[in-house]
Formats: sequence, C-alpha cells, structure tokens
Amino acid sequence: MKAAACAALAVALGAASPVLAENGPADSLAFGIIGEVQQRCGFKSAPAPSLAIGDLGEAGSAVLPLAVDCNTGFRVRMTSANGSLKAQRPSSMFGNDLDYQVRFQVGTDAGSLESACAASALRYGGCALYGPTAGSGGVSSGDAIAIDETGALTIDWPAPSEVLTAGAWSDTLTIVLEARS
Repeated sequence: MKAAACAALAVALGAASPVLAENGPADSLAFGIIGEVQQRCGFKSAPAPSLAIGDLGEAGSAVLPLAVDCNTGFRVRMTSANGSLKAQRPSSMFGNDLDYQVRFQVGTDAGSLESACAASALRYGGCALYGPTAGSGGVSSGDAIAIDETGALTIDWPAPSEVLTAGAWSDTLTIVLEARS
C-alpha cells in the first residue's frame, strides 16, 4: 500500500512538474549567492615579551623573529616609550640614554616590506613607522598581503660616545599591525 502511494505521488509530481519542456515553457529562478571573508591582520604567534640585547658598552645588534598573518592590505606603526634605551638608575656622572635604530621587515606577496628609523623618532615623530594612534602614520603595505609570512624586528645600537651608567637599561617598543581601511 505504501509503495503504491509513493508511486502515485511520484507520477503526480512528475506530471505536474513545470520544468518539463513538453508541457510548455519552463519556469526559471535566478538568485545571487553572497559570502564574505573576514579581514584578519596580526601576529601569527605572539613575539617574545622582551628582547635581551646584552652589553650596551659596545656596538651590537639583536633580532626578534616575527610571524605575520594579514589577508588584506595592512599598516605597521610603532612607538617607543623612552625614545632611547635609558638607565633604570641614572647617574649624574655617566651617560644615561642611548639612541638605537629599529628596523622592521616582513615578507608579502609583492616582496618585502621594510622600514627603519631611530628610536628617538618613534617617540617624537619624524619617521615613517611612527604612529601613535589607530590609523595614524605607519608604513602601508598598499595592496600587498602577508599570509603566514615571516619577518623580523632588528635593533642596532652604536658604540657609546661616553661611559654609560652600569646596571639595567630599557625601553618599550609598541608595534601595531592593523588592516588598512
């Protein structure tokens, strides 16, 4: 009984189908399909929270590896809290601050995005990387993207021109990756 009802239903549906050309013109329906890929831009993994650079008594360099993931054009901007490396316990007898160079580099689908400047310019402006607030300053990738790309932040400091205060020295760099609007 169920098989007969199903067969009758199938025949009834087939006979009433508007898409059969032999029964007249076919109906058609056109519709758009819309989707979206969300923008993402940031560090693939968090960089180390600090970079131990060693003895400041002679010229040196230190590198912080970065992993970047931006599926849209992006901007890199930076600031420096002190504008230089500063002695944590200053002395009136010796040098208490040391400017240094910051170099940012990351690969993109259009080549390498690179920019460099002095830490002092990251505190007070005057450098392409300087960008104290969202959407301000910084270096743009244009239309280039950086999906799972590697990069580096390189810190270079000169040999001091004076005797430096012994002890701990520090600065805080803030690096922001943001999708370009």
